[in-house]
Amino acid sequence: MARLGSTKVKTGCKTCKIRKVKCDETWPQCQRCQKTGRTCDGYQAPPTGSLSWDLLLRPQPSTTPARDSHELRSLAFFHQVVAPVLSGPFDPSFWTHLVAQATHHEPATRHAVLAISSFFETFSETTCVAADNPFAIQHYNRAIKRLLTEPMHDVDSVLTVCVLFICIEFLRGDKEAAINHTRHGIRLLSTKRGPSQLTPVFCYIHLFPLFFGATVTEIPLMVDGPGPGSTFQSMLEAKHSLDVIMARTVWLVRRTEGWQIGATPEEENGPTPAMFEEQRELAESYRAWDGSFARFQARQGTETKKDAASLALRIRWLTCSIWVDNCLKKGEMMYDAYREQGKSMVEMARCALALDEKAGRRKKFMFDMGFSPILHFLALKCRYLHTRVAALALLKGLACPRESLWDAVAMQAVGRKVIEVEHDIELRPEAVRVDNEFSDDEAGLPPEKDRIRGYVLLDRDDFRAKEGVSVYQRPVCLLAFGEDGGLARRHEWVTVYT
Repeated sequence: MARLGSTKVKTGCKTCKIRKVKCDETWPQCQRCQKTGRTCDGYQAPPTGSLSWDLLLRPQPSTTPARDSHELRSLAFFHQVVAPVLSGPFDPSFWTHLVAQATHHEPATRHAVLAISSFFETFSETTCVAADNPFAIQHYNRAIKRLLTEPMHDVDSVLTVCVLFICIEFLRGDKEAAINHTRHGIRLLSTKRGPSQLTPVFCYIHLFPLFFGATVTEIPLMVDGPGPGSTFQSMLEAKHSLDVIMARTVWLVRRTEGWQIGATPEEENGPTPAMFEEQRELAESYRAWDGSFARFQARQGTETKKDAASLALRIRWLTCSIWVDNCLKKGEMMYDAYREQGKSMVEMARCALALDEKAGRRKKFMFDMGFSPILHFLALKCRYLHTRVAALALLKGLACPRESLWDAVAMQAVGRKVIEVEHDIELRPEAVRVDNEFSDDEAGLPPEKDRIRGYVLLDRDDFRAKEGVSVYQRPVCLLAFGEDGGLARRHEWVTVYT
């Protein structure tokens, strides 16, 4: 029972609930906290893993319009199971708060949420895609129809539905459709006058197309966000700031990668003085972000330094710092100088895995980028065998099967193949452990001529017989060093699942 003369606060941001005052529930930070100069600590997500199927299936009163018990159950599943995990280690309040509220008054949002809930439930951890089902497809089509026949006048509402459509295509594994939705969303966001609460979300979203075939001319660069030297008020601000620097890094890398791996002539795509200046500014931005994040953690207390979100941001920062240091160089030997950084990344990932195991978290899909591409980068570019095999093991144990469009199973398979080719070994599954028996001895480093510069994983697949067992394999083209210093292509098959 609440105390006499007080109001029991059940909803709102964490700060307002502690103060026992009514919160206006604005996302991502409530205006009441901002107007009084307080730090808004965001919104508490429902605890994951604490809900039973009996609770989900139990009839519950709802203010959300729904046609039948299937829809009610699917909405409950989204709110209580799906929404809290879509952001991975990061603040889930976009899903648990903003999207959840919109389902009550925006039909297009409600239909899209029903589709996400159903696709999430049918998502296969083996194939890393959601199985198409009539219920999900029906509500996806209804959401699209609602947007076409009942246009929303609020730009942020349309942008929210656009994010939901992107999430649906992530779950389905349709990269072309996801990129197309992203392109339209960024175009719409650029027409909005004044700030948008969706800017941090799209700042992350607009990164992924450049990892999956889009070019820098197709996706405009978004740089609006807290500066790297800012005083971060929340983990969300720190993440948004890092996303901006990372976006600038990806744009720089993509402009020269053909030259870097030897796929295009020196005079065509070689680095320009302006690119070297951009590289210098990016290196300074990463150093400034590191200082700002350290000060933010110091204000929050010692526990913040080892929570999953902090570990995810810190390992992402370290990876991007290495990336920008070397993006205008040719060859692969320069990565050997980052032996200690590789060990630090493994240790951070190990800590994150321990947190997951302690909490009993079992993840299968997240909308945001977590640890998958980071650990994949480490397995590919770190040639110290013990460290890169540990990264491969952590990729299997820590990463979601799918993070946006990153397919952890495929990345594990390619990482294993690259290690086998570079070290001329057969890497048996039982040998892929964090505490593996391999050595980081420099004598075991592969020569540059044996190193893989990059790869292209082809979309086609095949069931093939291997050692008397039918396995699902995909072809991969490994980009290696040619005899003339140019680019050589080596075609292999990688086993995705049996």
